[in-house]
Amino acid sequence: MYTPGGERGVSGPATTPASYTSASARVAARRRSAGIFNSSARQSPFNTPGRSTPVNRSLQTSQLVEGSGQYGVESYGVSLPALVMEALTFADRNVEMSAVLSPSGWAWLVCGRRLLVWRYRQDDSRRVVNHQFRELTLPPSDLAHRAQLVVVFSTNEGQVPSCVAASPEGFVRYWATIAHEGSYCEVSTELQGQECDSLVFLGASLGCLLATTTSTTLLLQPGSGSTAGGGAQTINVRQLKVPAGLLGGISRRVSSLVFGSLPTQVPEARLVRAVGVPGDEPNERAVLVLSANSLQKWYLAPGHPDKLLYECNVEKYIREGFVDHVWGRERAGATQLRVWLVDLQPLAGVESVMVLTAAVNPQVSQQLVYALGELCILCMHWYRTPQMLP
Repeated sequence: MYTPGGERGVSGPATTPASYTSASARVAARRRSAGIFNSSARQSPFNTPGRSTPVNRSLQTSQLVEGSGQYGVESYGVSLPALVMEALTFADRNVEMSAVLSPSGWAWLVCGRRLLVWRYRQDDSRRVVNHQFRELTLPPSDLAHRAQLVVVFSTNEGQVPSCVAASPEGFVRYWATIAHEGSYCEVSTELQGQECDSLVFLGASLGCLLATTTSTTLLLQPGSGSTAGGGAQTINVRQLKVPAGLLGGISRRVSSLVFGSLPTQVPEARLVRAVGVPGDEPNERAVLVLSANSLQKWYLAPGHPDKLLYECNVEKYIREGFVDHVWGRERAGATQLRVWLVDLQPLAGVESVMVLTAAVNPQVSQQLVYALGELCILCMHWYRTPQMLP
């Protein structure tokens, strides 16, 4: 909870996480966190990964976490599971941590290779979920794991969810149920040095979309093996690509002999955001991939080939918008601007998205100007051209 400093000008205790490496550090961590966590964070009877931990559903008394003359931060809402509080309090200061609150009511915290999953919100039916806390182990990685590369989902309300997690190098683990921490399958996506950026859940029938930092997109589809193979859980991986064209039946080696050397992949483009939006049917999705200068729109339907509906040079629209609405034609040309696409967010419905952009006109000043533009993704035109943010 945010409180302006005019109403509350109290300085709270420091909240720097401590390390398990020394006893003195653990004692200091308990003292520093006294204003944030209750005593259940200091000792926990739960030390087995995968063991169920109930969540305290009562609302905490509001407590000041941090404050100054300008602001105050207070704790609010349901208390966290004991192991989550312990991870936040005692984690090594060199371990990167990240968390996600999903709209489905599940939350997860990544701390090193530890993945802590818990239910932070009841479902509409008010049924109590039996397995409200689980701890899973992420794949080995030389890079820091991130919560944005994890998806926790369930197909039915009240059901113990499944989990898909990817390492930055592209190793994927799939748990059909998080109730069994040691029961998972692991596959490699064979990214050949690319780094994973984000994982997006598209639905039970399509699976998850894995996007790399260089805008490569792959579809991860959880499933079950054949009955003859014992019905073991599996996850299928395939890259989004358009159907083969004229040269689809000719090998790359023969094609290179006729037409010369062919590129092995499209030029790398920095990924900005990959999102899924509803399709024409409940189990279909449109996928939007925004890179450094272009927007791709794919359409995915179970049992049908991938469709690349279009690829649009969004940067051109952004440049024209900044020239017309910020600097004017007499002070700037579209080619002299430095433009960045920062983020993309779908709006209500399936017709448009909001694009956050930034630009600098070196001929005028080095001031960075941010702007928002609403883009129609059905016919590729601006509903509202980019408007400068104050």
